Amino acid sequence: MDLARGWLPAVAAVALILLRLRIGMRLHVTPLIAPHDDLLFLSKAQLITQGRWLGDTFTQFTLVKGPFYPLFLATTQFVGIRLIVAEQLLYMASCGLFASALAPRLSGRWTRLLIFAVLAFNPMSFATDPATRVIREGIYPALTLAVIAFAVGWTVRLGAATVVRAAWSVGLGASLAVFWLTREEGLWLIPSLCLVGATTLVQRRRVGAVWVRRVVQGCLIAGVIVAISLVAVISANCRRYGVCATTEFGTSWFSHAVRSLYRVKPHNPAPYALLPREARERVYAVSPRFRELRLELEGNLGRHWIRYGPCAALGICDDLAGTWITWAVRDAVAVHGYYARGAEAVSAYYQELANEIDAACSHGGLDCSAPGYSILPPWRDQYNGPLLAAIPRAALFLASFDGFTPGSDPCSSTRICTPLMIALYSRIGESAYAVEDDTDRWIMAALGMLYARVTPVLGGAALGMYAVAIHRTRRKRGDLFLVLVGGVLLCAIVVRLLLLAVIDVTSAPAINVLYTSPLHPLMLAFVVLMFMQRAWRPPPEPGVDGAVIDQRNRSTMRS
Repeated sequence: MDLARGWLPAVAAVALILLRLRIGMRLHVTPLIAPHDDLLFLSKAQLITQGRWLGDTFTQFTLVKGPFYPLFLATTQFVGIRLIVAEQLLYMASCGLFASALAPRLSGRWTRLLIFAVLAFNPMSFATDPATRVIREGIYPALTLAVIAFAVGWTVRLGAATVVRAAWSVGLGASLAVFWLTREEGLWLIPSLCLVGATTLVQRRRVGAVWVRRVVQGCLIAGVIVAISLVAVISANCRRYGVCATTEFGTSWFSHAVRSLYRVKPHNPAPYALLPREARERVYAVSPRFRELRLELEGNLGRHWIRYGPCAALGICDDLAGTWITWAVRDAVAVHGYYARGAEAVSAYYQELANEIDAACSHGGLDCSAPGYSILPPWRDQYNGPLLAAIPRAALFLASFDGFTPGSDPCSSTRICTPLMIALYSRIGESAYAVEDDTDRWIMAALGMLYARVTPVLGGAALGMYAVAIHRTRRKRGDLFLVLVGGVLLCAIVVRLLLLAVIDVTSAPAINVLYTSPLHPLMLAFVVLMFMQRAWRPPPEPGVDGAVIDQRNRSTMRS
């Protein structure tokens, strides 16, 4: 047997996996006590391990973020594996899954091995902020890649056996469910999944009713799994806290209150001035409910949020700016005891607040924008210019791996950790003082430098090659499936970059390594696939009964 086709690729794969495991297994945690991030997830995981779901009582922290990451963290504690190691293994598994998903259309083990290697050694998978903090971005890139992999893998196997199709459909449903329950902005991936559906429509014209039935069956399996998962979480929240939603941000009453507050137009528009002090004073005058919060928002609580948020992130140290006004309002509502009275009191407060502001807007008591449809601020003309500048800035930030720093940032003589921090991290098997050795950090830094220098150039070339592939497909000389897979990846990248650019110019800094981290594996997958177009196998032929006949079996079937 030819070594290149036999055991040599397997040996190379094992070597790559062992090298990547060396980096992942030796990665350590960056201890940080952020009340709405690291500390929140640590405390929620502890509650879950004690069988108390997300808490015994309803507070402003109970349903502020999706439940899956605390569940994942609790699972690592139950199994007895370090959190950072579990996240690294999950990411490596998603890289292997993506390479395997394309196997029916990619010829050669070396091709799939190259895809795995490029994805697995993505520098952002061992960067300080997304990979070493106790934060959702530790698993979000892996979940994003897994959803795309299962969707594409299911599509390319629509002609396979029933059990194979069902397995990929189940994987799609499960990965999409946990993806949705990890962060709150999961809608950004929906356009890409719709493009995956477009590939099935193309195949539909080729094979008819049997193919359509298989598509419907797969979608139903995935949809049922997603629905069951969401209903389970909603039911648990509804039963324990009286909030029938996955998070508080998904409720009608809280989102209505946020939209109403953001409607109020400031007299002197400025960047990130969503509800400046002069606008708050006008709202206090017309809304008795909002007036209740005046002492807190203009007092110590407001000053605390100014220091924690806009002063640290934007350099705005004299007023509540950006979306930090929302977090300050939530804390002020809690100070007044509404959360202590339960979800009914909280929902009634926010709904009355929204109604009072909307009434003042309607009757001319406040100068307001039109009601919005999301918790993003209403669009203003002043955002147009900054948005046009933010889009290429976000794309360059992504392609150049800007903001990458290798490894963890542990406690030290210059970075003092409290006994509480040390105890909290020890519960999840992590040492607040552990750090990678010099060799591992050198390897990580070298990989980061390599990817940062090569990816912008290759990315630009890949976009050109994708344009050529589209042109060839229009002339019936290219591979439509390659174009569609590239479109799925590119669509996800573009949609999220646009979302981050909009948030960056309207609400808070969003072009950073945390929020771009789920896009790096998609970008790398797009680049490597465009450079491997010659490795794509021709599409399989449809059989008489709608099944797909693999190329290597064509001669047998024809005889």
